[in-house]
Amino acid sequence: HCDNVKEAEKWRLQIIREISKKVSQIQNAGLGEFRIRDLNDEINKLLREKRHWEERIVDLGGNDLRKKSRMLDRSY
Repeated sequence: HCDNVKEAEKWRLQIIREISKKVSQIQNAGLGEFRIRDLNDEINKLLREKRHWEERIVDLGGNDLRKKSRMLDRSY
């Protein structure tokens, strides 16, 4: 459990990096259907986790990053 805005923002950014890596992997045309499905599931899980951290940041008094990141969520 995180009680610090800076630390929560750090975790959120780490998750965004992981999402970016997996999106890059999923765009590889040589992947099989099962690997694409697995990556898609992992990306969806990370997006849920990112939303959790965005809510936690707001709870801790930080900036509301949810509006900005909705555009990112749609692009994945």
